[in-house]
Amino acid sequence: MSPGGRKVTKLLDEGFGALEEGRYEEALAAADALEGFRHTSSFELGALALRALEREEEAVARLERGVEKAPGVWLLWNLLGNLRSDAEDYEGAFTAWDSGLSCDGCDAGSLRLNKAIALGRLGKGDDALGELNRIEESDPSFLAHVEGARAHTMGLLGRHTERIDAARSGLGLLPDGPHAAEAQLFAELALGLQASGGDQEEALGAAWEAVASDRTSPRAAEAVREIEGVEEEGLVLMHLMIQGLWFQPLEKGQPKPMFFTAYTVVARDLDDALELIKRFEPEPVRASLKIEDSSILDAPQRRLKGVHHAGAYAFFAPE
Repeated sequence: MSPGGRKVTKLLDEGFGALEEGRYEEALAAADALEGFRHTSSFELGALALRALEREEEAVARLERGVEKAPGVWLLWNLLGNLRSDAEDYEGAFTAWDSGLSCDGCDAGSLRLNKAIALGRLGKGDDALGELNRIEESDPSFLAHVEGARAHTMGLLGRHTERIDAARSGLGLLPDGPHAAEAQLFAELALGLQASGGDQEEALGAAWEAVASDRTSPRAAEAVREIEGVEEEGLVLMHLMIQGLWFQPLEKGQPKPMFFTAYTVVARDLDDALELIKRFEPEPVRASLKIEDSSILDAPQRRLKGVHHAGAYAFFAPE
């Protein structure tokens, strides 16, 4: 390998390693250096780092520069479509994904799945289902994501029996261990059972399985709220910063870390909100939870009680 090739490999390893570890400025610096070598991964790495830094417009601009220089790289078109979709530029997103589909060797299944998810966001259930039906894929892990999107689409179309069937099919495809589609599949199963008048105990159990799989999933939180259905007058939408003690060390020989996590909750008051939050946290940490800060986001009114958003953990060493 030439010295230049070794330098590129080193930058790729360092850049994507920094991205994975949350060192986004370092990842961005590596992307800038890679662009000097005219390596197309510089655009992907740079865009992902910029998105993590909440500089979404710059991330889109970098990818637009990337697809102009390397129009045959479907990965860049796919990421550009995803970022445009997140910014609600759906016309631009569909153009990007369609451009990706025209690239030789593209992953058509991933591109069509992303199109289907965006169409679902727009309420275009029939069009979303059409994209899902065109996916030709045999990998069970990927098909679990497809069935999750299909279940959600069936819900949009009011076809709840098929929604339940798709969710059960997807759950049957999951490999051993954690999987990114699991929370959505359990949530869609729960909401499908609830909407079709099915077994409500099973529905609530599936909703809590969704939370156990990914407590940050908005769909999981929605399933719990909808199925419990506790609607009262005078409920307040509030944002809370929660502090707690984790139940085990993150590294051998180290003390158990403290953590912060943010929640958005609809509840009567702070005590009520904390009790709702405790149900989303591992049982061993619940006694340690306390409210570090809070703010009211809306006036009291009649609405469904429950958690709306659970944030990621930020760990820190105990004093």
